[in-house]
Amino acid sequence: MTPSFHRKLLFAAAMALTLLAGCGHYQLGSTISENLRDVYVPNVRNESGQPGVEIALTQALIKEIQREGTLRIVPEERAGSRLDVVVVGYRQDSIRYNRSRSSVSEEYRMVLRAQSTFTDLNPADPDKAILLQAVREGDDTFVRGTDVITARQRCLPRAAEELAEHIVEDCVSAW
Repeated sequence: MTPSFHRKLLFAAAMALTLLAGCGHYQLGSTISENLRDVYVPNVRNESGQPGVEIALTQALIKEIQREGTLRIVPEERAGSRLDVVVVGYRQDSIRYNRSRSSVSEEYRMVLRAQSTFTDLNPADPDKAILLQAVREGDDTFVRGTDVITARQRCLPRAAEELAEHIVEDCVSAW
């Protein structure tokens, strides 16, 4: 082996160590503390005036927490954290109109708006119990067809699922 080969080998090893050192602080997954992972999720409250949205969002939140896997839903007495959600808005916007009758909507966008509060139930500092407060939206579209009510009912779970994804993402990535 020649001295130039040794220098190249030493240089390659130094470069590899330098590159690997840059990854030393990276952590895969959430950095949420273990005591906050056990979360109590009460039923979603509805202040939107639209009946049934709280049921769809409660179901979607439970499903998303289970799918995402960082948090675990537990009874209130075993929880280290609490996720309160209030539906504060419901909107249905016309986004496409009938070509021959411009006053008739053909397609709608449903928007759910909710305020979420993620709270530490056993904080070291009581002034820092609220870990996260956010207002988020979830939406989906539906075509009017012959039965607007059925189309709206099919759209609601999809809008609730998108909103639940945003809420859970906020809770687990705020760290």
